[in-house]
Amino acid sequence: MTSLEDFLNGKKVVSETTTTMEPASGSFMCQNTSCNEVVFEGYVDRSHNKLKWVCSQGHESAVAF
Repeated sequence: MTSLEDFLNGKKVVSETTTTMEPASGSFMCQNTSCNEVVFEGYVDRSHNKLKWVCSQGHESAVAF
């Protein structure tokens, strides 16, 4: 979220997620114990060194590297 001061001063804020996320293909299983759905798309979060994915039920899963 842009702060009021940055907005009034005309500063452009670049979100961290736009610069550090990269698509990842593969098969990733939902880590929710009641779901176990397999997802075929995820993304690499280089700023936090994690591979993340979300199943169709909205469960967020991740592994650190």
